[in-house]
Amino acid sequence: MKWSRSAQFLLLVVVQALTTRLGIAFLTDNIAGMWPASGVAMAVMILVGWRALPAIAFGTLIGQVWGGTPFPVAAGDSTAAAVAVAISYTALKRTRAFQLPIESTASLLAWWVGGVVIMPLTSATLGQVSHWAAGSPFDDPVTAYRFWAADDAIAVIIVGSAILAATDVIKRQRWREHSAEAAAAIVSCALLSHIAFNSATEAHRYVWMQHLPVPVMVWMAVRFGFPGAAIGSFVMAAAAILAVMASNVVRAQVDANALVFECQVALLVTTLTSMAIAAVIEDRNRKERALTESERTTKELLASEAHLRVEAQAASKAKGEFLANMSHEIRTPMNGIIGLTELAFAIAESTEQREYLEGVKFSAHSLLHVLNDILDSSKIEAGKLDLVPVEFALRETLNGVIASVRTVAGTKGLEIHQNVDDGLAQYYFGDDLRLRQILFNLLNNAIKFTHQGSIELRAHAEAGMMIHFSVRDTGIGISPSGLSRLFKPFQQADNSGTRKYGGTGLGLSISSRLVEMMGGRVWVESELEKGSTFHFTVRLEVRDGESIPKPLADAAVAPSPPPPMRILVAEDNPVNQKLISKILERMGHSVTLAATGREAVAFATAAGFDCILMDVQMPEMDGLDATRMLRAQGTQTPVYALTARAMDGDEQICRAAGMNGYLVKPLDLSRLRQALSEVAGTLAPVAAQSATP
Repeated sequence: MKWSRSAQFLLLVVVQALTTRLGIAFLTDNIAGMWPASGVAMAVMILVGWRALPAIAFGTLIGQVWGGTPFPVAAGDSTAAAVAVAISYTALKRTRAFQLPIESTASLLAWWVGGVVIMPLTSATLGQVSHWAAGSPFDDPVTAYRFWAADDAIAVIIVGSAILAATDVIKRQRWREHSAEAAAAIVSCALLSHIAFNSATEAHRYVWMQHLPVPVMVWMAVRFGFPGAAIGSFVMAAAAILAVMASNVVRAQVDANALVFECQVALLVTTLTSMAIAAVIEDRNRKERALTESERTTKELLASEAHLRVEAQAASKAKGEFLANMSHEIRTPMNGIIGLTELAFAIAESTEQREYLEGVKFSAHSLLHVLNDILDSSKIEAGKLDLVPVEFALRETLNGVIASVRTVAGTKGLEIHQNVDDGLAQYYFGDDLRLRQILFNLLNNAIKFTHQGSIELRAHAEAGMMIHFSVRDTGIGISPSGLSRLFKPFQQADNSGTRKYGGTGLGLSISSRLVEMMGGRVWVESELEKGSTFHFTVRLEVRDGESIPKPLADAAVAPSPPPPMRILVAEDNPVNQKLISKILERMGHSVTLAATGREAVAFATAAGFDCILMDVQMPEMDGLDATRMLRAQGTQTPVYALTARAMDGDEQICRAAGMNGYLVKPLDLSRLRQALSEVAGTLAPVAAQSATP
C-alpha cells in the first residue's frame, strides 16, 4: 500500500501529537522519565527525510497545546524540538559511519552521538531559550539537563531504536525464518521485565530485580542483532512504565523521582549494553562472512583459473596438433609436386615446357612460404618460437639474401643495391636464419610493391651492439592509414576486396616480432607514389668466427658423391615413393620400398641395408616405433627421418627414438646428399675393418 504525501503528513502529525501528549502525561504523573515524541521524531526524520520536519513541528505543537501548555511556550517547545532534530539529522547524514540498518559498532556509535547526545542537549538548550522568550523563568541547569535531556536521550535510544529496528525486521529474512523463536524471545523478555519491575517498584524494594531481563536481552542481541536488542529494550521499557503506573510508591508520591530515575538507569544500562554486544557480534560476523566470502571467491577464482588454464592448454595442444597435421598434410603432397617438377625440369625439351615447370615450382614454393608463415605466427603467439644463436659471417648472410631475390627482381627490371658499412665486423653471434627471414620478407615486399626503379639494402653499426638495417624502395608507398595496421597479423596496407597485391599479411607481423625477440625495433618511413624505407635494429655480438667451419683449401674441387648404397625407404605415399626412388636411383643407389613401419622392420631385419630413410607418420606402425624396435633388436643401420613433420621439437623426438638424422619435406637435395655422405663416411671405417685379415 502506497500512501500519498498528504496522507503521510497527516499520519506523522497525528503520531507526533499523540506521543507528545503521552510524554506530558508521563512527566505530569511522574510515571516515566521519557519523552517518546523525541524518539519518534528522530526515527521518522531518518526514515522519511526533510519532508518530515514540518509534520514533526506541527504535531509537537498540537500535542503541547492538547496537554495544557500555553501556546507561546508550546510554539517555542515545538520549534526547539524541530531544530534539535534537524541538527542531529544533519550531523548523522554527514557522518559516513552511520548506515541503515545499524549493524556495525561505528554505525551504532554514530547513532548514539547524534540521537543520544547532540539531539537531547540541543533540545534542552533551545527549550530553555524558548521558555525564557515566552516569559518563563530559567530552570535550574542541573535539573533541566538531568530531566529534559535525559528524557529525550532515553526516548531516542529506546523508542527511536525500536522504530528503526521494526522497519529493518520487516525486510529481514532471518526474522521470517525464525519467527517462532523471535516471538518466544519477545514474550520471555516481557514476562521477565514485568516480574522484575513489579518486584522492584513495589514499596521500592528488590531494586536489584530490575536486572532480571538482562540475560534474555543479551540473548536477543546475540541471536537477532541490533533489532533484537532494540525491540527487547522497548518491551522492557513498556513493562517498566506499567510497573511504575501500578506502584503504590508512585501513587503515594513517596520518593517517586528516585524510583523513576532508577528505572531510567536500569533501562539505559541494559539497552546500551545489549546494543553494544549486538554491534560487536555483528562486526565479528560480518568480518567472518567477508573472510568466508573472500575465501570462497578466491577458491572459485583459483578453480576457474585452473579450469581456464586446462582449457587453454587443451586448446593450445589441439591447435598445435592441428597445425602439425596441417603442416604434414600440406608438405607431403608438396614434396611430390616440387620433387617431380625438378625431375621433369631435367628432361624438359622445349623452352615452353621449362617455363611451365618454372611456374609450378614458383607456385609450390610460394605456398610453402605461406605455410611457414602460418606456423611461425602460431609459434610466436604461443611463445614457443625460440632463437638459435650461432656465429655467422654477416656479409655472407647479406650476400645470400640478395642473391635469393635478385632473379625475381630482375624479371621486373628492378636493380638491387647493397650498401654495407665498412665499420661492421666480419663475424657476429645471433640467429642467422631468423635474420635472413626478416631481410627476405622486407626485400620480397619491396619487390612486390615496386614496378620500376631500384631497391637498396643498407647496414651499419650503432651503439650498444646494435646493427641498423634498412630496405629502401621506389615503389607505390603507403598511406598514413595503412601505416597504422602495417605490422598487425593478417593486415595489409590495402585490405579491400579489390586489392591488387596478394599475400597473407603475416610477413611483416612475423618480422616485427622477430626483431623484438632479437632486442631491436622496427619502423617505416613512407610517402605515397615515392616509395618506402623499412628500418629495423637487432642486437648482435661481435665474434672472431673461430667456431665457423672453414672452407676447403681448393674450393673449386667439389666433394665426391657418396658411393652406391643399398637404401631402404619407408614411405606410405605412392607419389613420394616414386619420387625418392627416382632421386636415389639417379644418384646410383639401389632402393627397397616399405609402405609401413612394420614392413620396414621386417625388411631391415631380413636383409642388410646401408641406410634407412624413415617416414614418421605411417599406417600400422609409425616410423618412431619402427626405429625403437630396430634399436631394441640391435640393428645399428643409420636411420634418417624423411618426414613432413616440421614443428619445433620434432627433430628431438626423432633423435630420441634412435634416429641418426632428420630430413624434412619438401626434400632438399643438398641436405639429402649431405646425409648420404655422412652415412658413407661411417661405412668406410667399417669396410676397412672388415677387409683387415
